[in-house]
Amino acid sequence: MVAADCTLAPMRVLVAPDKFRGTLTAAQAARAVAAGWRRARPDDDVVEVPMADGGEGTLDAMVDGLRGERRRVRVSGPLGDPVESGFGVVPGPSGLTAIVEMARASGLDLDLRRDQPHDAYGDLRFLVPVEDGGDVRARLMVRAREVEQSVSLLRQALEGLPEGGTLSPLPETLPSASSALGWAEGWRGECLHWVETDAEGRLARVKVTDPSFKNWPALARCVPGNIVPDFPVINKSFNLSYSGNDR
Repeated sequence: MVAADCTLAPMRVLVAPDKFRGTLTAAQAARAVAAGWRRARPDDDVVEVPMADGGEGTLDAMVDGLRGERRRVRVSGPLGDPVESGFGVVPGPSGLTAIVEMARASGLDLDLRRDQPHDAYGDLRFLVPVEDGGDVRARLMVRAREVEQSVSLLRQALEGLPEGGTLSPLPETLPSASSALGWAEGWRGECLHWVETDAEGRLARVKVTDPSFKNWPALARCVPGNIVPDFPVINKSFNLSYSGNDR
């Protein structure tokens, strides 16, 4: 019998995790994994590179990865309230570079039909109406332009409708001990549906997030400074759903 040495030679190991939401940032996760690896194989060269997908945690990942620093500043929030916000400062070839995370309230035209397309949306062309006036007229114009885009979407869908059936049979049973997330762009905004099944494939939990839940605070900010007869017009320009909010 010939004995063989199966010990791995020292190697370079790249540790590049994303965040563990609610528990660890990407940098903390990278340090934890790297520490465990170094204990098991102290001769390896372990490199920590925190990662992010462009969403929550991107600022922290970039600041840690580029050896920058975080700073805090008081700014106006989406509803005009003063809030504490953070930004990053990292060294660059021509001086310091600031990294700021932005959101929908800053004027980004987000739309699930375009950003997370399902079914035929990936092949359809349309514009996302955006107005920056913030008043009743702006909300009215968004709806009017949405009607135009909806007509265009219907025409494209009908012209590209393939031959064959238009319905798919529902499954007799659902996968057991599973969960699923679904989304749709409603006329008020994004609608999210999350379901969970039990060990026998029956629905155990269902959670629906309606856009009205997110838009109520904005309505409260639009009323002050107006006269009483203006309130019904302002309220109906949002046209929020009471039942949708209570979900």
